[in-house]
Amino acid sequence: MTIEVNDEKDPEPKFTLLQHSVLNELSARVQLGYNVWTWPSKFTTTMNALEKAGYINWKSSSEQGFIIAWFTPLGKTKIMPADNYRAPIFKKYVLKEEALAVELENYNLTAQLNFFAEREESKLSGTSDELASISTKAEKKAKKDGKKKAEKNKKKRKQK
Repeated sequence: MTIEVNDEKDPEPKFTLLQHSVLNELSARVQLGYNVWTWPSKFTTTMNALEKAGYINWKSSSEQGFIIAWFTPLGKTKIMPADNYRAPIFKKYVLKEEALAVELENYNLTAQLNFFAEREESKLSGTSDELASISTKAEKKAKKDGKKKAEKNKKKRKQK
């Protein structure tokens, strides 16, 4: 099983059906978050041809009768779709996280409005000590909410 190059006009290699299937499966696995994938050892000739072409690397698995393969940087750029591809399940969770971030922001605005309302009420009926305790509670809550939001944003950036 060798990979043939058509000619100078079309430098893309022609893959055998099995090689094409291996590359497609590996591409799908990478898109789902798996950087390596296993195949039965009977695929070694296919893997050798793909490795010789520079698309993948592979090695024997710790489990007898299997091999592990992964894309090379060349293979990733040639075979994989755009870098911004995310599996549908990732999209679902990212959208859910963004909705939660908006909800948290709305909650923070509500908390701030409540604080100002309580402060105005205390000005009318309370003492300066009550105002100070309300202010301290609100500041602590805002700090706590801000830290949570910062952690969520940090996780979001990590995923991207």
